[in-house]
Amino acid sequence: MIDGMKLRLRAPEFDDIPVIYLWENDPEVQIFSLVRTPVSIYAIEQYILSSDQDPFVAKQVRFMAETRENPVPVGHIDLFDIDARHRRAGVGILTDKAHRSTGYATEMLGLITHWCRQELELHQLWCKISASNARSIKLFSRAGFVETGRKREWLREEGNWVDEVFMQKLLGG
Repeated sequence: MIDGMKLRLRAPEFDDIPVIYLWENDPEVQIFSLVRTPVSIYAIEQYILSSDQDPFVAKQVRFMAETRENPVPVGHIDLFDIDARHRRAGVGILTDKAHRSTGYATEMLGLITHWCRQELELHQLWCKISASNARSIKLFSRAGFVETGRKREWLREEGNWVDEVFMQKLLGG
């Protein structure tokens, strides 16, 4: 577990399947996650069963974020495409609709950044964000990520072409 001021990051458990299922299959979330196909309960179960693997072997890891005082899941944060040789990983974040604008996403991102630097000894984190997702761009910018690239009209969202923004944060080391 990774403890913060208001949140705790922990491994996903079977009890989390219903909320993960809802989050992953929410059409609003799918627009920004770039996932277009429904995610099954079976796929979520299989991920949880394999989530005890070394992140460098699995090349991914997910943490559930829950409040410390009254343990309620408020979101999750993922590391993916973990590259042991180049010491980098992609990061994705989701905050439950009911818990947005609470500072939870900022805390999740800070906690995972610190963990990546200390535990995985990563050199950098990166993310790809739809240019239409101003909230996420603002979140990552405040956390020290900088835009280092842009793919023009790369994503199709609701019939419109949208740029994809590439952002990075160097962690040192």
